Amino acid sequence: MAFGFQVTLGTVIATGTYGKVVRFNLANFEPRTVTQIQMAETDPSPVMGDPVTAAVTLATLYAYLEDADAPDVAFAQSGNTVDVFLLATAYTVASTEYIGFWFQRNAVNVETTADKLDIPQESRSLVKAVALNMVYVDKGKAAPYQVTETINSEKAKLGL
Repeated sequence: MAFGFQVTLGTVIATGTYGKVVRFNLANFEPRTVTQIQMAETDPSPVMGDPVTAAVTLATLYAYLEDADAPDVAFAQSGNTVDVFLLATAYTVASTEYIGFWFQRNAVNVETTADKLDIPQESRSLVKAVALNMVYVDKGKAAPYQVTETINSEKAKLGL
């Protein structure tokens, strides 16, 4: 899953000689692991920054504030919070700058018929077969062979 927004929607929590640390709360998106971030500049013309695919520790991130050789962008995740270091000479924390987050999401419980479920496309057949199997079990009946076979084959395809 990916989500992006203006850098100014984050909170600047530390400023140093060489950059700033901006905090983003991603609790509404329920991230398990942030796998990548990427900056984008919209003014004067759209420019995408290089993707950053490895998180650093919080200690390393905050050390960049006073490090002349700090990278343009770095991030550290702590639960639903992602702290992002932005090098002052590369980013000014302005409304023309955007940041994108790519992450793996936490599992979301489905408890009522009104709940929405996001299922990866490659898992849909498995989810349908498991749901159908649960209906048969709930009614005290054995699931047909085709349902059981679909579950087994889809699990094998996904490496489960």
